[in-house]
Amino acid sequence: MGMIEVKKTFSRNELLWFGPLFAVFMGIICWILWRCGVPSTPIALLAVAVFMLIVLYYLVPAIQRPVYRGWMFSVLPVGWVVSHVLLTLIYYLLLTPIGLIMRIVGYDPMQRKLEKNKQTYWIARQEENDPKRYFKQY
Repeated sequence: MGMIEVKKTFSRNELLWFGPLFAVFMGIICWILWRCGVPSTPIALLAVAVFMLIVLYYLVPAIQRPVYRGWMFSVLPVGWVVSHVLLTLIYYLLLTPIGLIMRIVGYDPMQRKLEKNKQTYWIARQEENDPKRYFKQY
């Protein structure tokens, strides 16, 4: 099983919400293109194509599942790249420096240092018999 998978079954609610969300997304894309100085003719053609797709999407319910599934498969590579890039950045820019600082300072929260003269590494804890502690687990 991969980290990201495309759903193959969709609820009616998901299919109905896809149309307006797709329209908003494509509207934002058209607005960005317009702000970047793209000529208005391609933007108008894109807007008309999106409008027609959404109209057809609701008028012909038989195309809803294939359109939605096609969109999910087309954005899968973007999701895969973004998730892997974010996880890599978090690991190398956040967790690695924290680990290095902890090693430099000598902080060992798990007490993993080996001591040859110790007979056991068991940490004795005081037993609590108060039932209220079950409601304060952390």
